[in-house]
Amino acid sequence: MFFAMLFLVAFVYVKLGGISGAHASLTDLVNQPGVAEQLKTFKMPPQFNGWTAMPGFMSISWLVVVTSLVMGVGIGVLAQPQLAVKFMTVKSNRELNRAVPIGGAFVLMMTGVAFTAGALSNVFFQGLRSDRSRSRRRAG
Repeated sequence: MFFAMLFLVAFVYVKLGGISGAHASLTDLVNQPGVAEQLKTFKMPPQFNGWTAMPGFMSISWLVVVTSLVMGVGIGVLAQPQLAVKFMTVKSNRELNRAVPIGGAFVLMMTGVAFTAGALSNVFFQGLRSDRSRSRRRAG
């Protein structure tokens, strides 16, 4: 699973022109004409600042992001009952000290890649949409 997620994030970055190019495209996405029109259609809250910026502090959107995504995923992962049971079965501090870096890297990889690839998929699919509309204009 770890290597599959590593492949996924590498694939996404290669397809979108590298790390800085992908993130620059994601930042600029909110200003593209087709995307701006879609955001108005979806009635996005006025605090929405794009995919790479937090909503306005203490706005409804900010509270949703912080309480559900940041706290819910970050703290929620640690509060899983199966993880608590596994922690209780550890025999010594040595085993625990050996397991923490491995578990931490795994959780960071799974969560980080999912959030990163999910956000960057907006750029990927917007690019497909733009390519499709260009080819229709040529054909028509």
